[in-house]
Amino acid sequence: MALGTPPVGLGRQNRLATATDSFAEDKYLEGVWEKNKLPSGTPPVGLGRQARLATATVSLAVIFFTNTLLNTFKVGDLPLQISQIYDHEVLFDYLLQDRIGSAYQLGYLDPVYGEYCQWYGSLSDSGELEAVLLVYKGLSVPAVLAFGTDLGLDALLRSVTPNLPDRFYVHIASAQLSLLSSKFAVSGLKKMVRMAILREQYRPFPRSMEVVRIGHADTGALLMLYRQYPDNLFEPYQLESGYYFGIRENGKLVSVAGVHALSPKYGVAAIGNIVTDASYRGQGLSTQCTSALVEALFETVPLVTLNVEDTNQAARRTFEKLGFVDHSLFYQGIVNRSG
Repeated sequence: MALGTPPVGLGRQNRLATATDSFAEDKYLEGVWEKNKLPSGTPPVGLGRQARLATATVSLAVIFFTNTLLNTFKVGDLPLQISQIYDHEVLFDYLLQDRIGSAYQLGYLDPVYGEYCQWYGSLSDSGELEAVLLVYKGLSVPAVLAFGTDLGLDALLRSVTPNLPDRFYVHIASAQLSLLSSKFAVSGLKKMVRMAILREQYRPFPRSMEVVRIGHADTGALLMLYRQYPDNLFEPYQLESGYYFGIRENGKLVSVAGVHALSPKYGVAAIGNIVTDASYRGQGLSTQCTSALVEALFETVPLVTLNVEDTNQAARRTFEKLGFVDHSLFYQGIVNRSG
């Protein structure tokens, strides 16, 4: 399923909207934009993509000026320029087509993550982005996040693959998996579901345990807990966000939930690293931690997303209790360069 595909298995009334439906109602998000006091000149969110381009303060000439041209490809009859992209408003305007599908990219677009990000794009001869690739180096294993059309990503990956790490964590749509397989071993990737929830869709969950904020003083306890889950993406600097919540039993940290990426500026959070000690499962602890985390995040952003393995029905039911719904399917995991 390509990125931007409407949510799977849900009717219009029950699903989160994609690019054409907009989420929440754009009027609602415009209010959030005003509340967060974005810099002057930020285009209004309620406008469609073409209207936003027309109102953007960055002209086409400046777009090319602020990008670094790396290569030129012709895919079919479509000539594409491969560039490193530095203009965040250009990236935001493109990613806005599917806020949920591009939630991690939008989160990492926040200035706080800037030093860890390298953005690449394939552009048509008219300057329109066809695909975006983010190389995020803020994790022990770098992450590569793909978003865009098949043609755009085809050209983009062919161009930047020699510059990608030999080993990285990837998010990619199933339809685009073959674009990686010629250069990287992808057999270990897992099929995932992107889930999401809007503030007004949240359903509070009763708590039987005290849920507390987790900080740097708990780093050692967190690392011990995450040893039970070697696929975790926890990095101690993530605690600086202030959005990690946990439960202790007799002084021992036994359950936790936190954020991967957060952008109050762009109105989105991607949560994860949600785990419970194996000895304490079945008590609803992960649900309670996630509930506290989501409630805190909704004071700052209107949209929260997460990834869950397609076959992990227990976890999916946990998130559904809070109001999360399915959006799209994709693959994620660690890939290694072949040969």
